[in-house]
Amino acid sequence: MKITINAAQFGKIVKKILPSVPKSTPMPILENILFRFNEGEMELTATNLQTYQRITFRTEGEGKGHALIPGYMLSNLLNSLRGEINIKFTEHKMMIETEAGKYQISISREIGDYPDFPQFDGISNVQVTPEAIIEGLNSVKYAVENSNGMRPALESVLMEEKERGLNIVATDGHVLAKYVIPGNYGHKNILLPRDSVSVLEQFVSDIEDSFVGLFFDGKMIRVEKKDEVFLSRTIADKYPNYESVIPIDNEKTAKINKNKFLTAVKRLQILNQQRTDKVICTFSKEKLAISVVNEFTTNTARETIICEYNDEDIEILFNGFLLSETLSSFAGEEIIMKMKSPMTAVIIREPAGDNIALIMPLRG
Repeated sequence: MKITINAAQFGKIVKKILPSVPKSTPMPILENILFRFNEGEMELTATNLQTYQRITFRTEGEGKGHALIPGYMLSNLLNSLRGEINIKFTEHKMMIETEAGKYQISISREIGDYPDFPQFDGISNVQVTPEAIIEGLNSVKYAVENSNGMRPALESVLMEEKERGLNIVATDGHVLAKYVIPGNYGHKNILLPRDSVSVLEQFVSDIEDSFVGLFFDGKMIRVEKKDEVFLSRTIADKYPNYESVIPIDNEKTAKINKNKFLTAVKRLQILNQQRTDKVICTFSKEKLAISVVNEFTTNTARETIICEYNDEDIEILFNGFLLSETLSSFAGEEIIMKMKSPMTAVIIREPAGDNIALIMPLRG
């Protein structure tokens, strides 16, 4: 095989597929990209056994063959090269030549043990905009549990088809986030594994079409764009009835400038520097006082911001890290907080729309 290609172009293509190449795995073969070439058509495949990606494109070259090439090594080398490069293959080496140098990468021609690209027979198709998918996943992924396989359903993002919208939901039991993409989508639930979320976000980020199709077959989700395919296995588990934990009688309501609130929380957290920080939020007439007390030092801090609140005073303790992550997930300038008591789940939402977050207070 002999191939001529621009280094930057090839590097960009390899970078697209890297999210499905594990950096460390008990199966070293997965650290490679499966490379196939046939008279000018190049095909790259990568998988971590949870997500699968494939890219095909045309370039100048002759001959045909295949190889397993170390993914990150190839990417790093291509990123450092400029201009046109010539690629040749021997039985155990991939040789790259430029005007200034020659580089050899050890490869393998034994591809029989590399996982096959899964067969897919999806018939359920959801049409959404790429922007909606990215914003939805980005708004909830902070709430996905990280318990290393103890509760698979909570280590996933729920994509729930409803007659009035596609709900994207995540929860770890301490915080819950729900993002709604308006529309009529049917009645199917898909559990997308935590590690597949960022790969899907990256995959759809450069789709130029107005809509992207999400195809489901009960076990996998498939997304396509020109010359590229993304597949992810889904989790075969039942998602908890999250709607049952959303309070319906939180009548104490505060309207707050989200940016001022978030900035204050982040600034006060500097004095705590722990993920288990307690941030004290005290709501009183027309104002919100935010304070922290470091339990292991004498560090204290307090800020007060204006808010629309006219109910009885209430003081609620939050995990500062979770509160900061929750506030950051909202794109608008203002939020509504609906409360009942110091130990009842607090609902956070934007003034308009169906996107919400639920955060549990801490005990004093």
